[in-house]
Amino acid sequence: MTPCIIIEDEPLGAGILAEYVQMTKILKLLGQFQLLSEAWQAISQNPGALIYIDINFKGVNVNREDIAHILSFSSRIVFVTAYPKNHLIVKNLIISEDLGYLQKPFSYNTFHFVLNQVLSIREEKKNTL
Repeated sequence: MTPCIIIEDEPLGAGILAEYVQMTKILKLLGQFQLLSEAWQAISQNPGALIYIDINFKGVNVNREDIAHILSFSSRIVFVTAYPKNHLIVKNLIISEDLGYLQKPFSYNTFHFVLNQVLSIREEKKNTL
């Protein structure tokens, strides 16, 4: 089972993510947080957890340093945002090719597809080491 953490300040978005996680038998939800600052303890105590993270919290943007810090605990991040993917590139947030991306709104099928991508990339890296 893959542990995961949701960091999303919009109640509707957080609820949908939590529902999709619960529908997915290989995932175990460890916690939901409205702000990245609230999630640091859960991230540090659960190395390797899959992190679903919005990139904008009540006007505070996640930055490259935040992502690098998360990556020091977990190499599995899925950005969840209303912005198109090129916005992440412009903001210089794509610092690893194995980070996932979900653009709101998204379906369960899209959620599952991105999950499989992120997990398979991780497995490929593990097998090449």
